[in-house]
Amino acid sequence: MERRMKVLIVDDELPIRDELRLMNLEEYGYEIVGEAANGKTALQLCRELEPEIVVTDITMPVMDGIELIENLQKTMPLTKYILLTCHQDFLYAKQAIEHDAVDYILKADISREGIVKVLDKARDALERERKQLKKLESEKRNRFSGYAVSNIYDEKNIGAELEKIDFQINHNGPNFFLMVENHLGSWIFVEMLVRGFLDASGMIRSWILLNDGLYGLSMRDGADMEVLVSQVREEIRNVFPYIDKWFRIYAIESGVRILSGKQYMESKALSEKWKAEAFYNPERDYFRDMKIKEFSCFVPEYTELLEMLFQDAGDTWEEVREKIRKWCCEIHLWPEELRKLILLFLRKRGKEDDNNIRDASDICQLTTVLVNQCYSEIHFAGRSEVRKTIRIIQKEYQRDLTLFEIADRIGINSQYLGRLFLEETQEKFSDYLNRVRMERASELLKEGELKIYEVAERVGITNYRYFTQKFREWSGVSPKEIRRGGKRYDG
Repeated sequence: MERRMKVLIVDDELPIRDELRLMNLEEYGYEIVGEAANGKTALQLCRELEPEIVVTDITMPVMDGIELIENLQKTMPLTKYILLTCHQDFLYAKQAIEHDAVDYILKADISREGIVKVLDKARDALERERKQLKKLESEKRNRFSGYAVSNIYDEKNIGAELEKIDFQINHNGPNFFLMVENHLGSWIFVEMLVRGFLDASGMIRSWILLNDGLYGLSMRDGADMEVLVSQVREEIRNVFPYIDKWFRIYAIESGVRILSGKQYMESKALSEKWKAEAFYNPERDYFRDMKIKEFSCFVPEYTELLEMLFQDAGDTWEEVREKIRKWCCEIHLWPEELRKLILLFLRKRGKEDDNNIRDASDICQLTTVLVNQCYSEIHFAGRSEVRKTIRIIQKEYQRDLTLFEIADRIGINSQYLGRLFLEETQEKFSDYLNRVRMERASELLKEGELKIYEVAERVGITNYRYFTQKFREWSGVSPKEIRRGGKRYDG
C-alpha cells in the first residue's frame, strides 16, 4: 500500500480542526500527524513531525500563517502549504500564494471533496519536485561539481573532466562567474532553476559548480553578462516571486590569469572578496574584480568617527544614513569587521546586541538598522537636555512620565525643556512619548500573548478607552485589527 502523506493542521479555531480531523482523510492517502493553534507551536511541531503538507489558517495569534510559511521555507523547502481563510482575508491569501502556498480554501466552504482536491494538488506538486531533485542528483554536471569542489587537485583528471563537458578556461583573458547568494537557509529548488537556465542559455557554452552558489561559466563570444544576470533573475522570479528578498544574483569578471585547471578550481577562494564587494554595492549586477579595492580591518578609533557622523543637528534621518553609508564604503572594512565595529559602537551606548546587524545582507540594510537604533538619541546630542530626555522616555515609557517630572530630574525649567525638545526633534514631548508607547504596543499586540488592556498597562496607559483612541489615531487601525493581522500605517 502506498505510504500516506503526513499533514499538519494549524488553526486557532478548535471546531475547524475537529472538522478536518473527522473527514477520514486516511482513505485518500493522507494522515493528520498533528494539530496546532498558532504558528509558533506549528513551527516546533513541523521540526519534530516533518509533515509534507501544512494546512494553515492565515490570521492567528502569536504567529500568523504567512510568518509560519516564511520560517518553514528556510528549513523545509519541500513542504507544501494550503491556506484556510475567510472572505475578507483574500488579500492575505494572495500574499501567501506568492510565498509559494499551493492553494487556499474558504472556511465557509470547507468540505471533504474540497480538501482532498487541494491536498491532491499539493501531492502532485511535491512529487514533481522530488522527480526534479532526483534528476538533478544524477546529472553529469552535478557529479563533476562534486569532483570540482573536493580537495583533490589532480591536474590530469581535472583537465579530462573539463573536456568532457566542453568547458574552456580563458588562459589569456577574463573568466566569468555567476554568484547566487542565499539568505534563506535552504535553496535546492533555486539551484535547480539556475542550473536549468544555464543549460538552456544560448550565451553559455558550459558551466560548473565551484562552491555553494558559485558557478564557473564558459561563455560564448559576444555574450552580455549583465543581460544574462537579468534573465536568470527573471526566470527564478517567475517561480519564486520573493526571490529578491532572499537571494542576490550577480556576475563577476575575473582578470586573474589562470594557466591550468587546478588554478581555475582554486579561483573559488576569491568568492569571499566578491561577496564583500557586492555587500557594499547592493544595486550592482556585474563586478570586475580588478577594480575592487583592498578591504581594511577594524580600528577601535572608528567608533568615535562613527558617532561624529550623527552630530549635525540639521541632518534628516535619510541624510544621516547616507552619510554613514558613504563613510562605510570609504573605510571599506570586510563586512564582518564592519559589523564588529557597529556592535561595539552600540554596546558603548548601552544597547544590546541586535541580530538585525548580523543578518543584514548589504550596506543599506546595515546602516538602516544602525540609524533606526541611534538617530534620535545621538543626533540631538548638541543639546544634552534633549538627549537625556529621550533616554528617559525610551527606558521608562511604561511609567506615567510628564515633562515637568523629567525637567525636574534634569534640573531645567519644564517650559524651556519643551521648547528645546520641539526645536531639536521637530516633535512635541507628548507626541514623542506617545509614539514610543504606540510602537511598543504594536509589537506586543502582534506577539498576541497579552490582552489589549494588559498591553495598554504595559506601555504606561491605564485607561483602556484612551489607549484604543490614541492607538487608532497613531496607526490608522484599532488594536483588535492589529491582533487579527492588520498593518499599521507607517506614513
